[in-house]
Parts: sequence; C-alpha cells; structure tokens
Amino acid sequence: MGTDPLMRANLRFALVAGLSTLFAFALFSVNQYIRMFPPTRKFGSKVEAVAGWLWGTALARGAHGMKVKVAGRRPRAKGPFVIVANHTSMLDVTALFVALRGMNFRFVVAEELFKIKIFGTAMKRSNHIPFNRRNPRSMAETYKSLNERCFRHGQSVAVFPEGTRGADVIEFGDSIFTRAIRDGVDILPIRIWYSDDASRADVLIGEAISTEGMKRTD
Repeated sequence: MGTDPLMRANLRFALVAGLSTLFAFALFSVNQYIRMFPPTRKFGSKVEAVAGWLWGTALARGAHGMKVKVAGRRPRAKGPFVIVANHTSMLDVTALFVALRGMNFRFVVAEELFKIKIFGTAMKRSNHIPFNRRNPRSMAETYKSLNERCFRHGQSVAVFPEGTRGADVIEFGDSIFTRAIRDGVDILPIRIWYSDDASRADVLIGEAISTEGMKRTD
C-alpha cells in the first residue's frame, strides 16, 4: 500500500518548515552580532531581508506548494513603512515575506507564537515583536515601542489591523494608524487573496500613503 497523500503532505510540511526555521534561526543568531556595530548594520539589514524572503519562499513553495503572484509595485522608497494587510490565513505571513522580497520588515505577532520551540526563539532572535491581543494597554505600549525597536533603524513593521483571522473583512483598529502618524512613518496597504485550494496567493501592493501633516482624525 502507498503512503497516504495527506501523510506525505504533512511530512513534507514538517520537514521543510523545520529545516527552513533552523536555517533562519542560525542565520539570525549570527546576524544579531553583525548588527551590533554601526559599520556593519546596513549589511546586517540586507542579510535579514534576504533571510526572511528565503524562509517565506521555502514555506510557501516547499511546504505548502503555493505560488505567490504579486500585483502592484514594491515601493521605491526605502521606508520605513507600517505595512498593513488583511488577515485570512496563517499563510499570510509567508505570502508577505515572498511578495516583499528585499524589504527589511518585522511582524507584530501574537505572543503565544513565541512559546513554540525553536520557531519562537527564531522570532525573538530576528526581532519580531510580541503583543498581547487581550490587553489593550499592553497593545498600546507595544505600538509605542516600534520607533525605538524598528523605525529608527530603518526597519518596517507589518501589522494585521483586523486583530484576528477571518474570511470577512473586519473593521480595522485605529491604534497602529495613529502610531504611524505620530512617528511620521508612511503606510503601505496590501490585500491578499487565495485560490480555493490555497495553491496560489495573489498579493496586491498598493501605493504608499504619506502620513505627513496628518492628524489622528484623518
């Protein structure tokens, strides 16, 4: 009897996801020392951007067998940006890593994911940002820290402002947009769709929105 197709798919996913995460963990562990020194920080940022793209590509193509098609243009400006996207699937993270190839950005991630062995440690080493979605005050403090942790170093931040995954569009919270205005960071809007069998992701990159001169009411 042949191996069950679902079992093969699960085995492939576990193997590719495990190996790619170990690779990212090793690369980011080394790179955190490269970024410690101002003369090598720019090179370290490029290493991080390439590592994120490679990890996302490995998961999208190798683990999930998913093609990512990009519409629109990646921004010509270096940023940093607040990247905002709809959130319908766990695949959104890998789709964004592939679509934004070459961009150095970090995700604001639910703190529960940091408890996963190796994966969680890799996220910590690569400076992804945990948040407590059940505590509004904690969320506010997380957003306040973005300038110190990312923007001032040229790193963009990716956020799913719906706050949770869902097939239908949920009203966006305004906290991250207020933060972008206060920190003077442009907003990069993105929309993600999937085919019914999740074999293809279409990612539409919108025009960057300047926050210059904006107020909270805007």
